[in-house]
Amino acid sequence: MRRVNSLRNLGCVLALVGVAGCSDSPAPVVTDSGQTADSGLVPDAGALTDVPVAAAPTIAVTAPASGANVPIGAATQLTLAIGNFTLTNFMGAMGNQPGRGHLHVYLDANDNADYLLADYIDRPRVVVPAGTSVGPHMLRVSLRNNDHTALTPPVEVRLPFVAVANTLPSVTVNSPADNTTVAAGADITMMLSFMNFASRDFMGQMGITPPNGHFHVYLDGASGSDYLIATHLPNPVVRIPTATTAGPHRLTVSLRNDDHSEIVGAGSDLRINVTR
Repeated sequence: MRRVNSLRNLGCVLALVGVAGCSDSPAPVVTDSGQTADSGLVPDAGALTDVPVAAAPTIAVTAPASGANVPIGAATQLTLAIGNFTLTNFMGAMGNQPGRGHLHVYLDANDNADYLLADYIDRPRVVVPAGTSVGPHMLRVSLRNNDHTALTPPVEVRLPFVAVANTLPSVTVNSPADNTTVAAGADITMMLSFMNFASRDFMGQMGITPPNGHFHVYLDGASGSDYLIATHLPNPVVRIPTATTAGPHRLTVSLRNDDHSEIVGAGSDLRINVTR
């Protein structure tokens, strides 16, 4: 309850009848505690301080389109739009942090640890596993905490698609295991397998002659001629540059035509953790 000293009002009334006592200066204000405030405004002890509220995380799939054909057994790249959430590597992460984590991709009704992919980039490659029936299915992309639990409330997006037999060139990294550790400047041996693609030496070859070609291996977002190695051998030895910083990185195997042009969409990723 607020109580304002009424003497000022009384003084103004007396002034009207010729009695001094009305001033242009604001009258003292008496608070509930009986103290006099410095201004003519009554402090509102019950006023609330505005506390910023973090915006809720969001996720959407911008590619492929809903209902698109997705080949079985080949890597398909998703393009995601993620808001108010920072994707981070879950390997070695300690404890959950609001607004930070990674994502899981699930097929149909699968959940928890039965995911197709756990990743921390907004353009992940996902493989619909061999044995999946041809026809309509669903991919579900779910934002996750560092410990792989779902956010509260869950934040996810569903992508209907049609699984089709794979007739496109593809490559699979069979070894080393995903998230393997390698020292900067060291060599790493990869074991690859190909589908609908015949890997051959590009030396002396000309043009584009499907299904023949070779592949490039890139570090992180490199492209074009900025590859670590160009070869046709299924077990390439790739050297990690000595200047590579410690932490998470990514090797990308990109299938190429004889003239080194990219076979769009035909690639596979291997996540690595570099030490120094």
